Amino acid sequence: MEAAFRSGRLTEAQRPWAAALALRAPDLFEEWCRTAPVLVPAGRTEPPDGHVASQRATHTLQATARAEYHAHPELAAVTSEEAFVAQAVRERGLGTEN
Repeated sequence: MEAAFRSGRLTEAQRPWAAALALRAPDLFEEWCRTAPVLVPAGRTEPPDGHVASQRATHTLQATARAEYHAHPELAAVTSEEAFVAQAVRERGLGTEN
């Protein structure tokens, strides 16, 4: 059962059901384990969240804009790094939270 959980085929909510099935019909549980789809990507510890995804997108955009600013030293003559990053975020319509 732990292998199914670690591989993402078994969610926390399914644990009681899986334990009962494994005790009642081990062969059926093994068959289920072999054919069950992956429900939880490996390493995921929290469910997808729109706010978290938005923060990640903003952070990624900010990092990309900072890298672009540093890759083009001539930008320093016309704007600051903070202004360049803020403009990139505004153009994408994302919030400014980190």
